[in-house]
Amino acid sequence: MEEKVILDIIMLSTFGKQEGGRETWLYNFLPELLKDDKIIKINLFGFRTLAQQDNSELLIKLDPKGVGRIVPVILESAPSKYPKFVTMFTLLRKTLKNNDYVTPTHTMAVGGLFETLMLRFIKRFKKSIRIVWLRSIFTQEKAYRIPSYGMSTVRYFEKKNLNKAAHIIIVNGDDTKKFYSQYQFPIHTIKNAVNVEKWQMHSMEPSQVLHVAYIGRLSQVKGIDAYFELAKSIKKSELSSNFVFHVVGEANNFAKEVGELNKNNIVKYHGAIDNDKLPVFLKHIHVCVALGYVSEKLGGAGLSNALIEQMAAEKIILAWGNNAFNQILDETCAYQVEQYNQAELQNSLTKIFTQQKVALDKAKKAKQRVTPYTIEAHVAKFKKVLNDYQLNE
Repeated sequence: MEEKVILDIIMLSTFGKQEGGRETWLYNFLPELLKDDKIIKINLFGFRTLAQQDNSELLIKLDPKGVGRIVPVILESAPSKYPKFVTMFTLLRKTLKNNDYVTPTHTMAVGGLFETLMLRFIKRFKKSIRIVWLRSIFTQEKAYRIPSYGMSTVRYFEKKNLNKAAHIIIVNGDDTKKFYSQYQFPIHTIKNAVNVEKWQMHSMEPSQVLHVAYIGRLSQVKGIDAYFELAKSIKKSELSSNFVFHVVGEANNFAKEVGELNKNNIVKYHGAIDNDKLPVFLKHIHVCVALGYVSEKLGGAGLSNALIEQMAAEKIILAWGNNAFNQILDETCAYQVEQYNQAELQNSLTKIFTQQKVALDKAKKAKQRVTPYTIEAHVAKFKKVLNDYQLNE
């Protein structure tokens, strides 16, 4: 970047470290970006309810030089009958109207449609270079909430909104790029990155008991239902004593179900674990699952941040063979199953147990596969996108 940058970032998030993939990405992204002296300030706009933790101090500490270049503005409100997006939008517009923040040179909405609407309709952001970093395919991720008859309307609205809101559109996966390219926008792909050293650990050895983990938000989109069915099927089989199933993440709407499965010793539920503490947990895990869906009716994630961390940790990967995971996985480094095929999912896990040397060799190849996905290369691509836009103006 040739000139000084003041960057506003908008996320409908509390910025909790254990909250999800976007937050994990941000905690890696900001310290590397702020190594560049041309970044003179980053304002982070988020939202929390009064019952949720204030993560401002954690964010401030991400500045590697400790000179106050990160300014968290985490809006807060009592629980409301209105969607969080509506509350954040209202509070953000009011806050910016009543405070004299220095005008940004760049503004970036991270997430999807909700953040993009704030970017488009709040006056402060209109004079800056506007960036939208899409972390998933919004209409597919939310498809289970959108009636089929309304999908075309929502997609039209999303297309129009992106066209009006963004100068630059970034996505984190090839599948996401393919989808949004149909709108005839120029799309920049910057895939998620991993700190390989953070996830360095001893290779696992063959064992009579394999520990399997689902790590992430417990949601239908992420495939928690398929994981529960897998655990229940194995626990009814002759290999029941050879597997321990773990679940890590915010329970959300699955609190009752995961509680019952934990009580009945089908799974061990650990709640959410801070990303910085996950490497310790993963040291005892053999297999990690990646079961997020990609379809017109359900799902639509880009390249999973959790997946590349687990690959860097040299775990055996059991995943759906869909467009989100195919961009980094193949038969040499993972076990991939046709999406929704529960029987084959169980067969693959059984094969992992009976052919552990083969499985562990795949895990080594998975680690090699993600070695180039460094945070340094990731941030360098981001800065190049900004430079190229400025040069084209």
